Amino acid sequence: MSTYVYGITAVSHPSVPEGLTGVGDPPGPVRVLKQGGLAAVVSDAPEGLRPKRRELLAHQNVLSEVGGSGCVLPMRFGSVAPDDDAVTAVLAERAEHYEERLGALDGRVEYNIKANHVEEAVLHHVMAGNPEIRALAESNRCGRAAEATRTRSGSARWSPPRSRTRRPTTPPRWSARWSRPPTP
Repeated sequence: MSTYVYGITAVSHPSVPEGLTGVGDPPGPVRVLKQGGLAAVVSDAPEGLRPKRRELLAHQNVLSEVGGSGCVLPMRFGSVAPDDDAVTAVLAERAEHYEERLGALDGRVEYNIKANHVEEAVLHHVMAGNPEIRALAESNRCGRAAEATRTRSGSARWSPPRSRTRRPTTPPRWSARWSRPPTP
């Protein structure tokens, strides 16, 4: 039977939690294959494995459980070897590389961060940094939106602040004014 590989770790890594299961229906028990100073976290690969939610979560759960007690080089979902001997052969062949990567990552943690913005705070920040946009916003609030739109014609553009210190603004060397004839 084929061998499903979740990740690679050092042989000194604490053992896999008892009863930990991985991918498949029913889920297969997770075990460790050792070769030299390395260990591979594996299970039997199920026939017809597909990247369905249940399987992806099972893969991630194994990595989370094993990674909670030490450094693990995760393998991407669907990493399958012909058998256990093929896995240990790769561990032996690439031992130097895997040991170097484990050493570089040891003591570090991976975070998955998701950030959202508060629209009002962003708008306040943009208007605070650009007096022209602030003036347009104020004219919109005072009911002069149509006039401001006609005269400015979308010429105000926001650009991110370059630094926290304010620099004096210099007048433009040239300017162009677009006007439209009144509509009948």
